[in-house]
Amino acid sequence: AEEMAASGQLRAGLDRLAALIAAVPRDPVPRIARARLLVIKRPRTAADDLEAALALSPDPATRRDATILYGAAAARAGRAAAGVGRLTVLATALKHDLDVTIALAEAQAAAGDVAASFATLAHALAGRDPRRPGSADLLIAWAQLSLRRGDRAAAIAHAQRAHAGDANHLGALVFLVEIALEDGRADDAASLLARAQLLGPRDPRVLY
Repeated sequence: AEEMAASGQLRAGLDRLAALIAAVPRDPVPRIARARLLVIKRPRTAADDLEAALALSPDPATRRDATILYGAAAARAGRAAAGVGRLTVLATALKHDLDVTIALAEAQAAAGDVAASFATLAHALAGRDPRRPGSADLLIAWAQLSLRRGDRAAAIAHAQRAHAGDANHLGALVFLVEIALEDGRADDAASLLARAQLLGPRDPRVLY
């Protein structure tokens, strides 16, 4: 179904998932797959599917992935506080899972608690070597949040730290490409983009 959606057959993919959900209503996997397809355009439906999946699944890995996705869907569906609640519980259980930490920070920001969002990221970054795997992800999350808050200088500083720690970090490269274009530094943007294209030629962030 997800391959069908990726090839432009979203309706056919959703119909197939709906049939699977009707056939095996206690299987959380089709609900999570449908939520992944609908998280942007129909976040309420996605959030409903994920709440059902979380109620059905005892599997820790499945629950982790569903909770991370729920944070994004809930924020778009006007349920940001519910997303924060679920992610806070998960982050407490999985203290070293950076994907969960970043999802929690994003959910906190969506709920309007920017101070808590920065605190979550600061706690994860405290004493952490920028070259350590995962550090660049945290730094780019901070950069994106800073940019949304209008603090462009902090955003650039954190993106540069991410790039210095991991020159092959695609998120940092794409972020710095956008900054270079905004600043009118076409040569810098082209150089950074060429590197990003080598690392992720089919990544949507590079393509668009």
